[in-house]
Amino acid sequence: TPLFTHASLYSQVESSFLGYRVVGMPPPSSGGATLALILGLLQELGLEGLRHNSADYLARLADAQNLAWPDRGAFLADADFEPVPLAAMTSPAYAAARAAPYKTN
Repeated sequence: TPLFTHASLYSQVESSFLGYRVVGMPPPSSGGATLALILGLLQELGLEGLRHNSADYLARLADAQNLAWPDRGAFLADADFEPVPLAAMTSPAYAAARAAPYKTN
């Protein structure tokens, strides 16, 4: 029996960041969802007033990625075989909850 039995079509992952519409690949690719989460975390952590590539700016980028990558590994998979909480993971509420311990104000 062949391993490939069908093709699945999925909707793209959409988010927004600083007024831009961001579109990414859906699972089973993890890039779109992870990027959406990172951007959501950055909106929560705030980059306003930080000089581009300053230590504080880069620290916030690193914090957002350090929060997002474990979630990517824990929650993203091929939706044909495993449940994927895509809507929850890419929601502003989830980003706010994940970023809360890192917020400085």
